[in-house]
Amino acid sequence: MEIRQMKPEEYSLVLENLNDVFGKAGNKIVDFTRLLPKIFDGSGECAQRHYGAFDGENLASLVGVYLMPVVIGGKRFQFATVGNMITRPEYEGLGLMSQVFAYGMEKARQLGAQAVRLGGARHRYERFDVTPAGSSHHFVISPKCVKYHPPGCTIGFTLIEEEDLEAIRFARQVYETSSFYVDRGDEQGFFRSLCNYAGKAYLAYRMETGEKLGYVLAGQNESQVIECHAPEPEAFWDLLASWQKRLGSDITIDLPAAEVDLCRMLAYRAESFSVAPASSFAVFDYVALSCSLLELKARHTCLPAGKLVLDIAGYGRFRLAYDGKQATAELTQEAADVSLSQIEATRFLFGPLPPEFTAPNPQALANAWLPLPLSWCNQDRG
Repeated sequence: MEIRQMKPEEYSLVLENLNDVFGKAGNKIVDFTRLLPKIFDGSGECAQRHYGAFDGENLASLVGVYLMPVVIGGKRFQFATVGNMITRPEYEGLGLMSQVFAYGMEKARQLGAQAVRLGGARHRYERFDVTPAGSSHHFVISPKCVKYHPPGCTIGFTLIEEEDLEAIRFARQVYETSSFYVDRGDEQGFFRSLCNYAGKAYLAYRMETGEKLGYVLAGQNESQVIECHAPEPEAFWDLLASWQKRLGSDITIDLPAAEVDLCRMLAYRAESFSVAPASSFAVFDYVALSCSLLELKARHTCLPAGKLVLDIAGYGRFRLAYDGKQATAELTQEAADVSLSQIEATRFLFGPLPPEFTAPNPQALANAWLPLPLSWCNQDRG
């Protein structure tokens, strides 16, 4: 079968097949324009972000490749999500899903992606060097937590609507103070990202003065806080505690590993916490990504100086170094300190487990540096 890029005029074909196949699989009505409004905006450009396998004129299988710029410590990277894959029921059992996924991964590489992230069953994708990695810190905030650490002021919340450009602009500015974030584009793109998966964003303001303090993004179940952003850690806690008081029940939030100050605060104040992979990743550019994430970690942690040489099968050998002030990384012919497959290298470098869970007897330097704070917010799918 021919696999080709979808044409701008084939937007309806893409959308109808996704709605149909996912709907039948889940025995429910699915509307991707509501599920992922950031991607499915009715444009021909959206259609062209998909690649279809055709049996003559019939669409048999489909995959989406969504480039997503990411900012890490002020430096821009190109990530991609490969997903929204379907195979029409009448074409199942022919291996088309694997073919279109492989095509999508290669297309992401050709388009300049330095890493790919996706969801889904881990063992389905490991042969494509995709593995759970990164760190997401999950916290539970109970009424007792807020009783003993009450907010410092009275905070109100108001739903952010699409026409409220001032509130959207403010929320976007606060969001982009993060040390690791997906660039969601202009105000419209930012708002549509907030709306993915029926998310609702609320502007937080000081009741006494009306001063804008930040925003909270909640899922369909409002006890699940997807994002909470404020300029300072204490203001962040005021928002989170006020949100818990508004609901009266336990709330949860997942924080990226890069938000060290916030994680440190919640580790002390939360009812409970746990660490899990941020998502599943395939890394194409270990050199650049490892270097920037090591620099980011050094902002919050006193790291020992030294160098670590990794030999990664199918990628090459690279030297990661830190001199006490600056991190560097480059390909090298030096003797390797550790040899790993690409999946092992992704786990070794980015966790969430310590290096000894991936490689036997890792160097002390690896234990001091790793895992690096690779993160992801699953609100960002395109």
